[in-house]
Amino acid sequence: MSQQYNVKEIELFRAIEKLLEQGFKLHELKVADITRTARMGKGTAYDYFNSKDEILRGAIRYRVTQEFERFHEIIQSPLLFRDKFMSSLDLADEMMHVHLPRICVMMQTLLHPDLVPADPDEEAYYSRLLAESNQWICLLLKQGAAEGYLHPQSSETWRLFAFRGVIMAYVQARQLPAGEPMTNEQYKQAAWNLMLRALGKPLPDH
Repeated sequence: MSQQYNVKEIELFRAIEKLLEQGFKLHELKVADITRTARMGKGTAYDYFNSKDEILRGAIRYRVTQEFERFHEIIQSPLLFRDKFMSSLDLADEMMHVHLPRICVMMQTLLHPDLVPADPDEEAYYSRLLAESNQWICLLLKQGAAEGYLHPQSSETWRLFAFRGVIMAYVQARQLPAGEPMTNEQYKQAAWNLMLRALGKPLPDH
C-alpha cells in the first residue's frame, strides 16, 4: 500500500500544509512560494514534478496514505480490541479536524476546470486503499469477537457497515455537539456503547 517518497518530495508536501495553516489561499500559491517554505530552490521542485498541480496531487496522496498507514499500525499493534477501537476514534477525530480540511482545500483547487485532469491511476490507488482498510477493519472486528465483545456470527458486511457508521457518528457528534456538554472521553464511551449495541450485547465497562 505504501507510496514511497523521497525527502525532498515530502518537504514540498509539508510546505503546502504549513502554508495552509498560515492562512494562504492555495490557488494563489506559486511553486516558488512552496519551495521557499520548503527551503529549497525552485528548480529542485521541477526535478520531481512538472507543475504545481502535480505537487498538490502528490501532497494529497501523501497525507491520505499517511493516515491509512497510521490506522494499519493500530490494527497491527498488540493492544486489546477496546484500546484499538479507542485509538481508531482518536485517529478519526484528528483526521477530520486537522488533516481533512487541508485535503479538501487541495482537492477543490485540483477540481478547477483549468487544471489538468487527474491521473487515471489515482482512482485505482484510492480504491485499493479503501479495500485494504476494509480488510484491516475486518481483522479488528474478528479480534473483538474473539475477545467476547462482538457477536461471532454477525456478517462481515454488517460489521463493516456498523464500524464505519459508529466512527462517523462519533466524528459528527464531536463536530456538531447537541444536548448536554460532554467530554471527549464521554463521546468515546458513547461510541463504544453504540458499537456493542450494533455488533454484540452490551458488556460492563472495562
